[in-house]
Amino acid sequence: AGSGANAVGNGNGASAAFSLPSAVAWAADGIIYVAEKTGAVVRRIVPAANVATVVGAAGTHGFLDATGLAAKFRAPLGLALHNGDTELAVADTANHCIRRVTGIAAAKTVSTYAGSTAQVAGFVDGPNARFDHPNYVAIDAAGNLFAADLGNAAVRKVAAAGAVVLTSAKAHLVQLYSAVDFPTFPPRMVPTMPTTHTEYGSCVSSEGDANAAGSPGTARFNLPLGLALDPLADRVVVADMLNQKVRLLLPTGTVMTWVGNGTMATVDGLGARACLDRPV
Repeated sequence: AGSGANAVGNGNGASAAFSLPSAVAWAADGIIYVAEKTGAVVRRIVPAANVATVVGAAGTHGFLDATGLAAKFRAPLGLALHNGDTELAVADTANHCIRRVTGIAAAKTVSTYAGSTAQVAGFVDGPNARFDHPNYVAIDAAGNLFAADLGNAAVRKVAAAGAVVLTSAKAHLVQLYSAVDFPTFPPRMVPTMPTTHTEYGSCVSSEGDANAAGSPGTARFNLPLGLALDPLADRVVVADMLNQKVRLLLPTGTVMTWVGNGTMATVDGLGARACLDRPV
């Protein structure tokens, strides 16, 4: 689908147009959902190649929780399907938050799932979480959402249903913060806002290149972008763009380099023998 024109236009096949499509999510029924960064919308492509806008005001960037075409986004990037493909998580990058679309086949209700509703960037864990340009997202089978938090050089985790259910090395992550590092957030849970943790990456927002065994808060990333889940091994795969590497985040809390050696080039090979050129 798509004509090659930079525009938001519904239609069939080549008669449709997209404005900087940035991510796709493929549902089990064959429907493809597309986030458009400059178009500020989420589109749907059915198997017959008909393209329609699901949510967002075409070409109008802003912030508004609403239904259907009345909702507004600012540079939506990452997408992830959830709950039997009836919900979408959207990384609303320039609004510094994660949005949720429920009833994507009918009601198309957009709400703010995690992050500031005042479009405020920051680096705060907890029910009053702050992100800085979250990019790509993925959701595991338990409903936990992982987000590549670009401006904070970290991978964040939003616990399912607002409940903190963490195991093994992940359970202590919220304790990485102290009053010296950041102001404390109020000791309360906001029912509509799930709890966010810095799952992997520094508790001090800093870029770099460092792995960590069992201490994910000491790992470093430099422009983490693409992110995907490996459901068979319960691990997260991250494209660490400016480190020229693909990293693995293991359930034990270990962050390790899977492919790449830091050299920006295009060289095939096994593990560290391969070279990558700004993986996304």
